[in-house]
Amino acid sequence: MCETYDHKCMKCKKTFPIHLGAFKTEPEEIEVYCEKHLPEKDVTVYERCIRFDIADDGCTLINPELIGTFGIRYLTANARKRKDINHPNADWLGQVEYDKKGKWKMVKHY
Repeated sequence: MCETYDHKCMKCKKTFPIHLGAFKTEPEEIEVYCEKHLPEKDVTVYERCIRFDIADDGCTLINPELIGTFGIRYLTANARKRKDINHPNADWLGQVEYDKKGKWKMVKHY
C-alpha cells in the first residue's frame, strides 16, 4: 500500500499530487516546489505531469489534468533511497536532476 496526497509548494502553497510508497516515508521527508520556485540544486524535476484516472477497460483515460512541471527535494537518506516509489502521483514525460558538476541532466525521458 501507499500514501497519496497533495503536497504544497514550499514557497507559494500551490499543491501537487504525491505518491509515497509502502508507508516507509513520511511527508516531512520531502519538499515540493512548483516550476516557478524550483531550487537550483538538490531537486528532482518531473516535467509535464498529467494526473488521470483509468476506466474499467484498463486503458481509457478519465478526466486527464495537466499538472505541469514541479520538483521534489528528498531531505532524508530514507526518502532518497526510495525515490523509485516516492514520486508524483501522476505520469510524467521527463525526469531531470541537478548533477554533482552543477548541470541539469535528463535522468528519464518517456
